[in-house]
Amino acid sequence: YVGLSNWFEALEYALKAVEQLKKTIHADVNTLATFVHHVGHIYHLQDEPEYALIYYEEALQFYHTHLSEDDASLPVIYHRTANAYHQIGRYDEALRLYEKTLEIELKTLPDNAKTIADTYWGLFTVYIALKKIDEALISAELTIDQLQKTLPYNHPQIVQYRILIEAI
Repeated sequence: YVGLSNWFEALEYALKAVEQLKKTIHADVNTLATFVHHVGHIYHLQDEPEYALIYYEEALQFYHTHLSEDDASLPVIYHRTANAYHQIGRYDEALRLYEKTLEIELKTLPDNAKTIADTYWGLFTVYIALKKIDEALISAELTIDQLQKTLPYNHPQIVQYRILIEAI
């Protein structure tokens, strides 16, 4: 249903799955965390970051019961949670989570992973919001450097980022 942008049904079934898993005494914590994370993501896709955060934070609590703080599977939820905090103007929380995302990505992903560029760009946007221009420009340059590991220098995304940086 998510793939069809059928939010009501997607949310209905995801919430039912979470409810059933919570009732199960021997529920797999990782499966429960994944479903709770999924509910948060559905809310986020509907542009409801406050509701998304409730579920993202709950999923993180579940994940942290059986995963280390820097497990390679956590950057996705850290990044999504950071995005939601950024959307509602809680920039310090967003910054902390983008930094945590980047820390894990740099340890666990290949050197040319595009998601690292996405995280640098998330840091850029938070630094701009916090009016930390020097840090923002460093993050923006790191974004472009990361993208150029897999994309040509004239790729539309790189060109767009350069235009945005020059505007600052």
